Amino acid sequence: MVDHRTMVQSNQAFAEAIRLNPRTARTNMPDPIEQFLSLDVARNERMLADPTLDPNTRRMFERMLEDAKQKLADHETNAQLWDNLRLARQSKDVKQVAYAERELVDYLAARLGKIQGKTYPHGMSLDAIMEKYRNKVAIIIGSIIAP
Repeated sequence: MVDHRTMVQSNQAFAEAIRLNPRTARTNMPDPIEQFLSLDVARNERMLADPTLDPNTRRMFERMLEDAKQKLADHETNAQLWDNLRLARQSKDVKQVAYAERELVDYLAARLGKIQGKTYPHGMSLDAIMEKYRNKVAIIIGSIIAP
């Protein structure tokens, strides 16, 4: 209930900011994934604050908290790298675009490699790594649709 109330308050504050300055909607959109993951971290921290938790339940919440923190950090890194690329492209600075793209590709390749247990070569293009992600998504969707 507290999580829902916090999210509603955040959304109301954002709606008020948009009313006062409509450009806010284009530049400061709330990230629902980040909100969800942040609430997940907060919920697990609240649960761990209970001194009466038995040791097994405490270990479970500790693992859930670490997992939620890792997912939040990954999401924030991913979002920041995509934003860096967008800003670099807006600047039209070729070196800045190349650097931002290289950072993003290296991150995505490492992340996908970890998921698949593979190692992807350095120097891949953004298009090439995105194609690998599209293939992975197609496999996942195919396994869900036709089990």
